[in-house]
Amino acid sequence: MRSIFLALAVSLTPIATMVAAPVTSTAQSVDDTAEDVSKLGAWSAEYNTVMVEMAALFDNPVFDKFLEDIMDENVTVEESEVSLKAWRANHKSRMRKLNTMLDDMPAVPKINSPELQSVRLGLVEQRKAMRTAMDDFDAMATKLDEIATKVLEGDDSGLEDMSVVLLERGISALINENASLETSKNSLPDKTHPNYYLIGLMQDVNLFSIEELRILKKASLGDSGRAVRRDNIRTMGRILDGADARIKLARASTDKFLKQLRGYSKLLSPNTSEGKMISTVTLMMESFHGAIDVEEKIIELQRRSLAIYESDMSDEEIETKTDALSEELYELIDERIALHGQRANMAASIGG
Repeated sequence: MRSIFLALAVSLTPIATMVAAPVTSTAQSVDDTAEDVSKLGAWSAEYNTVMVEMAALFDNPVFDKFLEDIMDENVTVEESEVSLKAWRANHKSRMRKLNTMLDDMPAVPKINSPELQSVRLGLVEQRKAMRTAMDDFDAMATKLDEIATKVLEGDDSGLEDMSVVLLERGISALINENASLETSKNSLPDKTHPNYYLIGLMQDVNLFSIEELRILKKASLGDSGRAVRRDNIRTMGRILDGADARIKLARASTDKFLKQLRGYSKLLSPNTSEGKMISTVTLMMESFHGAIDVEEKIIELQRRSLAIYESDMSDEEIETKTDALSEELYELIDERIALHGQRANMAASIGG
């Protein structure tokens, strides 16, 4: 069950802010570009803050306790009712906060730099997807509440329905997220930029999670065993192989851009507008190595998951072992979000 909500947390992590290529023409063009990068960076930092809150909707101690109690036969009805009421109150509070944040979320700022217009359009698409994600989560919470209420009234059949419904919603959310990421990836002017590969890695992680959810859905409907998982396992292996290749490309791209930026910095005074901009962009580019490390760790965890699915373990053993891995994955997702926020804040500082 935890895998369902892990998939949703994966789908909500934002993409990193675009690192602008160095501008070496006139001082005015440098200042204009720096101002535009700063505007987009500041907006991305605010977006990141909302995404952190949204990712926590189904990743918090109150929800965990509710989910554990409602699924545990040894927990009394009275105890489960207390957990359900606590989750309802907590979820409503979080939703009120998020709706306020969304209402206050500004439009993506207009900019003048032609080279950044496609990046801005990618952020516009992300902005549109925020409300859709909120609506999906609201519908999911309503369904959870309905099923939990039936279970507490003695109708355990709702538990199977809950699993299937949530799995289907999780798959749909990841597919939609990948479409949004594709728009953002294609908005980058440079297809050799490390961010291009990083977004591709996020899509790979999502694709792998989709196959996991499809396996879980089969099991929920009574289809289990390694033979039933065979096609999913093959697809998962291809996804991870592609991710490994993308990791290498991302590292090579980062090193290439860092070499160029360090060459520029030697020619520029750190007190000039361009010098300051190059210095900040260099720091942002250096942070990509850390971001790549995180994605590589996520891919390594997914390889461990794949080995479990390739085994002849029972469904119960598989769920226990993959749930244990999901706890490690949550920590990496948190780290991913934090790194995105750091780069957004650095971009916001460029114009200052």
